Amino acid sequence: AVRIQLQSVAGVRRCDCKLCRRFACAAFAISVVVKVESVDLETLATYAHRCEVDGAVERKFCRRCSSKIATRVGDVALLAAGSVACMPPSLAARLRAVKGAGVNCSTATVPSAAT
Repeated sequence: AVRIQLQSVAGVRRCDCKLCRRFACAAFAISVVVKVESVDLETLATYAHRCEVDGAVERKFCRRCSSKIATRVGDVALLAAGSVACMPPSLAARLRAVKGAGVNCSTATVPSAAT
């Protein structure tokens, strides 16, 4: 089992590009944006590829069951919102707001570690 402790959240992101839809197995992907150094993704299996929007990305999977956990884009990790077990109420409210926003990867911003 994979257990991720969220120390801080940089934001939330909704994407409906082809690759994110495939990764999420849904019409769009909702992700919790965190700084890479705040989560341990090293124990996960990695599939690296190029995204037409974000460039080089790494998709992170559970080695045991192949569950899709996260996408690493530069210095941030996009955690699949459904993989976050204990979600603070403030984050849940932000995710509900993003769910209806209709933001595409090409217009969404991914905060850098500096923000």
